[in-house]
Amino acid sequence: MIQISRRIRLSSFFGIMFFFLLVLAGLTSGIGYLEAVASTLADLFRMSRKTSTGFYADVDLHSGRSVHPVPGTLEGRDDFWPELF
Repeated sequence: MIQISRRIRLSSFFGIMFFFLLVLAGLTSGIGYLEAVASTLADLFRMSRKTSTGFYADVDLHSGRSVHPVPGTLEGRDDFWPELF
C-alpha cells in the first residue's frame, strides 16, 4: 500500500482533503440537528430564530450531559444510557 501511495501524485493532499471534508460533514450534520430543535423552540414559544438557537446552544453546552457523562460513573458498566437522559 505504501508503494502505491508513493506513485500517486498529491496523495498527501488527497488525504488531508478527505479528513477536512469529513470534519466539515460532521459540523454541518451537527448544525442540522441544532436547527431542528431551535426551529421547534421558535415555533412553540414564539421566539426569534436567534434567541431560540442561542438558548438551545447555551443549554446544550452548559449541561454537557448530551456529550459528556459524569467522570468515574461508567467504569465496568454497560447500562449507563438510561441515566444520561
